[in-house]
Amino acid sequence: MVKTKLYIILVLSVLSVVLMLSGCIGAPSKTSPSPNNPSQEVASFLHEARERCNGEVSWGETKYLNMSILDETKVKLGGNEYRYAVLGIRNVSFSGEVHFYGYDIIWERPENVTTTGGQEIDFEIRKEGKRIGAFRYFHIPFMLNSYCVAVESKHVKLADGEELTFVFIHSGEKDLWLVLSAS
Repeated sequence: MVKTKLYIILVLSVLSVVLMLSGCIGAPSKTSPSPNNPSQEVASFLHEARERCNGEVSWGETKYLNMSILDETKVKLGGNEYRYAVLGIRNVSFSGEVHFYGYDIIWERPENVTTTGGQEIDFEIRKEGKRIGAFRYFHIPFMLNSYCVAVESKHVKLADGEELTFVFIHSGEKDLWLVLSAS
């Protein structure tokens, strides 16, 4: 009689586990998949950053959080349209290269500059193989994580007379790096 009760309990336990697992198979994922195109991903990042803050302290030029993504190549900010390219989103790379309307934008990290993981990143803008602009950006997670959202921009006047704006947004340990051009 005791063996029969143990057998029944064992069978019921196994069935419970099987039924619980079968309910998970084929069930929709609770996490939303990453969008297929950069414009959707940028719009999603900006929306999440605005939602995340909900009145919390932010730092920097937060006007960039209100950009409207028009398509894969254009954003609207303060009534003006800008061309843009994504340099990095979510988990950004501290080195890379992007081709942007005749410009080659190259960035690399020469060294880790702080004991808290801060990075010194050198950006160089080239046109037809010639260096026409450069700047240095310091990505310091310890400082950035002190704010709900931190937004930093860098306006770079190029040797050919054009100006590019680099936007660095940090929210919830994730980043969005963009380059914007008015022309």
